[in-house]
Amino acid sequence: MLENLGIVHILLVVAAILPFALNVWAIVVTARDRSVSPTTIVLWVIALFAFPVIGVTIWALWWNRKRNSRVA
Repeated sequence: MLENLGIVHILLVVAAILPFALNVWAIVVTARDRSVSPTTIVLWVIALFAFPVIGVTIWALWWNRKRNSRVA
């Protein structure tokens, strides 16, 4: 069964799992941030699970902007 498992199959599995792993990471980072309200956390959880790839991209932009505004 595993003798015909090529690199392409492994890359496809990783590409399929990666967005969901990033979603979990984004949720954990958002939930641990004390400056984020519970309503915002719930909205991000819904957005990340509804739109995995686009949601993580938008979340990363939001998080980076929020982090940079805190430093300045």
